[in-house]
Amino acid sequence: MAKTKVKKTPIVILIILLIILLIGLLIGFIGLSIKVVDKKDVYEVGLNHKDIEEASIKCTFFGKEVNSIKKDKEIDTSKKGDQEITYTCSKLLFNKSVKVKYTVLDKDAPKIELKGKKIKVITVGSKYTEEGYTATDDADGELTSKVKVDSSKVKYNQVGNYKITYTVTDANGNTGEVVRQIKVRTANGYYGGCGEENTVYLTFDDGPNNTTTIQILDILKKYGVKATFFVTSTNGGDDSVIKRAYDEGHKIAVHTASHDYAKIYKSTAAFWDDFNKISSRIEKITGEKPTLMRFPGGASNTVSRHYSSGIMKKLTIEAEEKGLSYFDWNRDSTDAEIATDTSDKVYDQVTLDLNEATGNVILMHDIKKTTAGALERIIQYAQENEFKFDVLNENVICHHRAVN
Repeated sequence: MAKTKVKKTPIVILIILLIILLIGLLIGFIGLSIKVVDKKDVYEVGLNHKDIEEASIKCTFFGKEVNSIKKDKEIDTSKKGDQEITYTCSKLLFNKSVKVKYTVLDKDAPKIELKGKKIKVITVGSKYTEEGYTATDDADGELTSKVKVDSSKVKYNQVGNYKITYTVTDANGNTGEVVRQIKVRTANGYYGGCGEENTVYLTFDDGPNNTTTIQILDILKKYGVKATFFVTSTNGGDDSVIKRAYDEGHKIAVHTASHDYAKIYKSTAAFWDDFNKISSRIEKITGEKPTLMRFPGGASNTVSRHYSSGIMKKLTIEAEEKGLSYFDWNRDSTDAEIATDTSDKVYDQVTLDLNEATGNVILMHDIKKTTAGALERIIQYAQENEFKFDVLNENVICHHRAVN
């Protein structure tokens, strides 16, 4: 009996098809590519999710870009440490993945918020009563109990400007710091220190105008001397005059916009409204908000009481609590008085009054021809007698009489 021959053709075909399929799968898998193009390695703890710049992942299938990319989770910036996220690219039956490591660190310092006033004016002999504070950190949370307060440099028995320092450090060594300014003043506001000894502080009120102010700037430039200008908007000076003074290194300060006693001293609100007009003008011209000021008539003027009794005491405290420094003078050129009608008289008044043992804050007016005429000789006299010149700053305290 003859043996039956087994037909192998279907099996061979099946094997061939299987091999073709495997080759196709292999080619397809090889054709699918996923890679990290760009990534940011480190993120700040607490970073808002919308601000996260994740890795740029590129997926291609035989060179053609594929947009079907998924990730297994989001970056969690509420937790510090390393995190691994898997990005998967899919095309037809094929999938490829890449893992990306991110690190979340705490780089930001804790934040301290002061309660009460950040600038406090107190009288000599009294002490500041702490108004409180809070401290928080984006990683460590509440840190108020760890705040260190240093008031060791405040001299409560001596007129001056001081600071209480508040610091706190988080678990990652980031330190936050804020200061509260303590301004110690006499009960009546008087203080005649007026800066460094053997120093002349030239101060000019009521300008600018477009004539004598420019003459004065020319003289100051010639001798390399810097001055402080307490400006108004009453004498027609162009913005360019203020800009020139600022650009040449002079200090630009506020003397109110209107210089109208009846208007500015009828209430504290009226004063600050007028003040803000010229302050904004100065800031627009110079790009710098002025922090120095002089009250028309000085802090102890008696005219203001006719419009609002006790207003000067209120205004001086408000000014300092706003972060402003106000200045009177301890040397008066008397150039605004009728009797001082010549440049010689202005010169004599200033030079006879200069004192090597103190600072010399000189009151002058840059709108006066007599002052412009006397200035060069005043500078020459001061330089020949080895006086220094400087501009006023927040560390100079010159309150020449008791505040009314």
